[in-house]
Amino acid sequence: MENPKISGIKSVSAENLNDTLKRLVAPIALAAMTAVAGCGGQANSYSENNCPDCECPDAGSAGAGGAGGSEAEDHMTRGELAVAIKEDVMGYNEIKACDPNFFPDDEDIQNDSRLCDAANLLNKRGGMDSYPNGTFRADDLINRAETFKVAGQSVGLAGYPDICTEAVSDISYQDWFYPYTNALCMHGIPVTKDDGLMHPADTLTKEDWKSVANHINAYMNTPADRIGTSEAIYSVLLDNFPAGGEACVSLFPDIADRSMECVITNMLEQEGIINGYSDGKFGPKDAITWAQLSKLYAVALGLDVTKGTGCSGAEATSWYAAYADALCDNGYIEQGSMTDEKALQTPTKRDVYKLAWDIQLDQNGY
Repeated sequence: MENPKISGIKSVSAENLNDTLKRLVAPIALAAMTAVAGCGGQANSYSENNCPDCECPDAGSAGAGGAGGSEAEDHMTRGELAVAIKEDVMGYNEIKACDPNFFPDDEDIQNDSRLCDAANLLNKRGGMDSYPNGTFRADDLINRAETFKVAGQSVGLAGYPDICTEAVSDISYQDWFYPYTNALCMHGIPVTKDDGLMHPADTLTKEDWKSVANHINAYMNTPADRIGTSEAIYSVLLDNFPAGGEACVSLFPDIADRSMECVITNMLEQEGIINGYSDGKFGPKDAITWAQLSKLYAVALGLDVTKGTGCSGAEATSWYAAYADALCDNGYIEQGSMTDEKALQTPTKRDVYKLAWDIQLDQNGY
């Protein structure tokens, strides 16, 4: 049986995923990103140095330790973090040829295809930018504040309106990195040290990163934790979540007020994109199948679903064939992969997020 809630999705437009969803939501991170625009994400709102003229302090300056110093062996550099996120967290092991126009003023990164590809991918996902002069500075150490921004933004765990880190006394709601730090906290990713503080200006140690990476992978890969309808919708939104969760009053009895579910499901209902069940409930934890996910993505992307092409391998008479074929025709799922058996299975969180990353990266020219 087709999920009646998923079947209630209405076509938004023929725009691509990003244009469609950005028209509907105002990213909560906008103000934070504006605050550090032009500084390569290096501005520290907790520092007395306000980065005059965007000449941000080097990560290798006093208090951080240079890449060639005694701290280098125990701490992560920007380059090491980029490669680790691409390969160990996102699971992209293929190394694509580096765009010669990418970081044009940084010869070192262009001479390292593995590093250049990782930096390119994270840049396309909105996770890691260059410095104002176009350099990447792969050997610079990276602090904990930027690490949480890069990690969260790269895998789509960013911008959630719920409050999880308000009790952490060395950060505040006004900090540019707060939405990203809070988002990781919401997903069970540790953002504080043993003393209960975040220490945003501290350089990232390899042990710090190992803990973060392990927790992200555990969140994505838990075998018994299959993805529900609510989170599948969030994967389509990726990091473009609407603000206002703190004051949200839910339209659905099974969605809590003051939560990320509240603000997003309200928006979907009000825009007529997806509706609740006949009893008024939303059913956020109801499992979603591959067939239903195909329809959700095909509709959100505005793909042509008027006819099936047979590309996906779905049975031509099945209700989901045209949606799966549309995804297949655009290269988002493999040819012949949507067998009847798979169509009824529930995808894992990593399956769904990987599909979301692939679609967005394709649209961003990666």
